[in-house]
Amino acid sequence: MNPFVRVSWAAFFILATACTSNPLSGSTAPASEHTPEIAIEHVSVIDASNASPRLDQTVVVRGNRIVRVASSRTISLSDDAQRVDARGKFLIPGLFDAHAHTWYAGIDHRRLFIANGITAIRDPAAPWDHLRVINQWREEIERGKAVGPRIWATGQPVVGPASQHPWPIKVTDATEARAAVRRLKNEGADFVKILNRLPPESFHAVIDEAKRNDLTVAGHIPRELSARAIAEAGLSVVEHASLGGLMLASATSEAASRERLLSGTSYLSELPELLATFDRHQAEGVYRMLREHDVAVTPTVVFFEALAETAEGDPAAVRNDWLRYTPRAYGEIWSRQLGQLPTDTLSANLERSRDALRAMKSAGVKVLAGTDTIKPFLIPGFSLHRELEIMVAAGFSELDALEAATRAPAEVLGASDVGLIAEGMLADLVLLDANPLADISNTQMIHAAFANGRLFKRNELDRMLSEIEQAAAEWVGEPSTFP
Repeated sequence: MNPFVRVSWAAFFILATACTSNPLSGSTAPASEHTPEIAIEHVSVIDASNASPRLDQTVVVRGNRIVRVASSRTISLSDDAQRVDARGKFLIPGLFDAHAHTWYAGIDHRRLFIANGITAIRDPAAPWDHLRVINQWREEIERGKAVGPRIWATGQPVVGPASQHPWPIKVTDATEARAAVRRLKNEGADFVKILNRLPPESFHAVIDEAKRNDLTVAGHIPRELSARAIAEAGLSVVEHASLGGLMLASATSEAASRERLLSGTSYLSELPELLATFDRHQAEGVYRMLREHDVAVTPTVVFFEALAETAEGDPAAVRNDWLRYTPRAYGEIWSRQLGQLPTDTLSANLERSRDALRAMKSAGVKVLAGTDTIKPFLIPGFSLHRELEIMVAAGFSELDALEAATRAPAEVLGASDVGLIAEGMLADLVLLDANPLADISNTQMIHAAFANGRLFKRNELDRMLSEIEQAAAEWVGEPSTFP
């Protein structure tokens, strides 16, 4: 078996088995009255606060803030305002990928997100000292020295002693768990992530210490705890709809499967049993319980789709139009995985993931749109648009999908000035050539984007993509993997 395949699956089972500290969330000083305004005129405004577009609006940006939103018939503009004629176009909040990893060498994550209208991401785990790199990126983006999205990040996840993975913060008791949370806070983490091995004593210590430090806790459901236990304790977000704790909680074999998992069986090995004993009624009860305790879920179904397509050897998995923006070495590594994964199991898991989306929607669970970029064939930015299409196919309205990729992640992170189009909000916006409420795929019809108040016209976005493609073609480094 290819050694990278072993590494990538180990990595997968690490990750798949209010954020006022963010320096990009509202820290910029207010623009002076003399700062030139940008006026987006005669546009249809769409955000998750209103089911219908607000027609013929003018949205005025000064500095990095929206300063006015009003009818184009009544608004007056300064003589030096830069006017953007948006007749026939649609303005949405900048999109938010709520599960995106950014440590992969040779890939221009930051500009790929912006080129796709993703102006904010939530980075839920990175090895080594990548949090330090993210802090540097945030400063560069804030000062205008680099182009990129707002980033909420956790740095290293917290795991218990039974974890076989070397790079997260491993804790052996409650005292070490509390110290780990304080360390993450000091290093600039915006929230804490746990993985699928963490004993109850340490888990509760993480939750309590995070609350003391004004941090939320997200992650996987540890094998040592039930879904109800983590919800009642105060976990903020569960990551992934399947191949993990939610699948376990929805199976009639839960007790026996949990025993095998605690003895060292992998989720992939146990997955056929979990799929065979899946109980829809039991699953619906789990989702209702999550809703009652205000626990959000980031399903990342696009990731399970990529896994299933890869296992089936589906050429669609090798998305050439996306892959040209990554170094060729990544595509070659991912392609070598074709046929080496359990095809029937992963195809069934994909269908179960889609079913889970429908059930979560029905139960009223808060769903966050995320991708698990950059796992095989998931490319920053592009993959989020595919996740939105999957959500709509599963029964979400187009407005529901937009909310999951704008307002909902901002609310979970406590970012009160992101995710809507209103006076005082940060100017992270996407101007579309077609109505996303008519077809969610229209989120890809990007005419222009605003990131922290900076306008990127279509020709600038195209030039950005061209530069990224050229740099990827010329890159000769080693693709990043887990240690």
